[in-house]
Amino acid sequence: MCTIDLLEAAKVDLRTAHRPDPARVWTSVSCVMEATDVSVPELRRFARSTVARWGLLEDDSDLALVVTELVGNAVRHSNGSEVRLLLSATHSTLIVEVRDNGRWQDRAAPKPADGLACGGRGLQLVEASSAVVVVQPGREGTRVIVKLRAT
Repeated sequence: MCTIDLLEAAKVDLRTAHRPDPARVWTSVSCVMEATDVSVPELRRFARSTVARWGLLEDDSDLALVVTELVGNAVRHSNGSEVRLLLSATHSTLIVEVRDNGRWQDRAAPKPADGLACGGRGLQLVEASSAVVVVQPGREGTRVIVKLRAT
C-alpha cells in the first residue's frame, strides 16, 4: 500500500533532530509493506521509480544500496510486522526514511580472524554512501533517516 504523503516526511532536521521549515520539502511519498523478504526488492523498485520520475538523481545506485540495507535490516532484525519507506525531496536533497514497528533483535555475526565475515557492515555501507545518517530507536520501533545529495 503506497500513498502520497506531503506532511509526514522530513519532520526531523538531520543535524539537530528539530523540525525543519516545511517549505523546504517540495514533495514526498511513502509506502508501507509487510516486513517480509519480498518487501526489500519491492521497496527498492518503488524508491528507484519514484526518484526517476522526480528526475533527482543521475545515478540511483546509492539510493538502491540505502533502501536495500535499511529495509533488509528492518525485516531481519526488528521482528516487526511492517516496514515503511518515506522519500522526501528538496531542490538539492533526497531524504530516505525507513521505519519499522518492532524491537531490535541483536544477532552477533561470527567474525573470522581474517575479517572476511559476511554481514554486519550494512550501516557502514549506508554511512559511506550518504551525507547524513540518523538512527532513532524507540518504543514504537526504529527510524533511520538518510540524506543523499541530489545530482
